[in-house]
Amino acid sequence: MADLPSLALTLIQPWGTLIIAGHKPIENRTWAPDSRLRPGDRLWIHGGKSWDEDAVDLARCILRPAPDLSDAPRGFLLGHVRYEGVCHASPSPWFFGPVGWRLSDPVSLAVPVPCRGAQAFVLGTTGVFPNESSVLDGVKLTLVGLVVLAYGMYR
Repeated sequence: MADLPSLALTLIQPWGTLIIAGHKPIENRTWAPDSRLRPGDRLWIHGGKSWDEDAVDLARCILRPAPDLSDAPRGFLLGHVRYEGVCHASPSPWFFGPVGWRLSDPVSLAVPVPCRGAQAFVLGTTGVFPNESSVLDGVKLTLVGLVVLAYGMYR
């Protein structure tokens, strides 16, 4: 069984849904992650409660047919992805930088898990998730003790 991710990233919706659905392989940031996240590590994707209509418009331009994003869950843990590293340029229409986090291998939860997030890089408390299959089966869990790790994140 694969190790569960210990780090999570909250994204304004529907950006998180586009990543977990496998449509968006790059997440744009102004900063690169520090040493807590290394290429090959898995990273939870949390869909925040805020909404960005520009993401819907961009998805309509890039994706044919465009997915219906109206039901993108807000305030839920959506799944996890593999972090592949950063790029500072990319031919991807999803890249607008200045730093692109390259993401792959999205795994969506069978049932999104409601939990609070933070618009930052967070660390999940060890032992919150009993095992991968229970999370993938949508067991209602909460991320207790999330610690916002904003300090030192900017390079």
